Amino acid sequence: MKDSTLLLLIGGGVFLLAGGTAVVISKMRGVRNNNPGNIEKGIAWKGLATAQPDSRFATFAHPKWGFRAMARIILGDFKEGQNTVRSLIEEWSPQADKTNPAGSTANYVNAVARALNVAPDAPINVPAKLPVLLDAMARHENGGYRFNPADIAAGITLERTA
Repeated sequence: MKDSTLLLLIGGGVFLLAGGTAVVISKMRGVRNNNPGNIEKGIAWKGLATAQPDSRFATFAHPKWGFRAMARIILGDFKEGQNTVRSLIEEWSPQADKTNPAGSTANYVNAVARALNVAPDAPINVPAKLPVLLDAMARHENGGYRFNPADIAAGITLERTA
């Protein structure tokens, strides 16, 4: 075999292995932007990166700031009475949003409900479930990519303090 080139999809990134050299070809948008929830531009969030190269979505300086913004939005929705996975996700990613990488909003709702081990319409204690909720949402938004749990925890702490 002359050419030993192999293409792999690992953790949301595509790697080209050629002759023992690994090269990252691309990452999911939310990973590139340190924006695990794919939050659109429009709010002057704390922790935004100086450069904002994406035309639609915010770029954060570090994933913890992206998780802070996610937590702020989700907890705000909870304070407004949204306390089920379905109500939270339908607000986050409405059916009209054609950029949802994993298909329909219904798929998104079901994936997050499975991760939380609850029915989509069962009331949940959102503040108590926030770490698992944000992790499940970020994984869905980013093609299965797992962010560091310490970044999720740091983002939640920042939401409460900064």
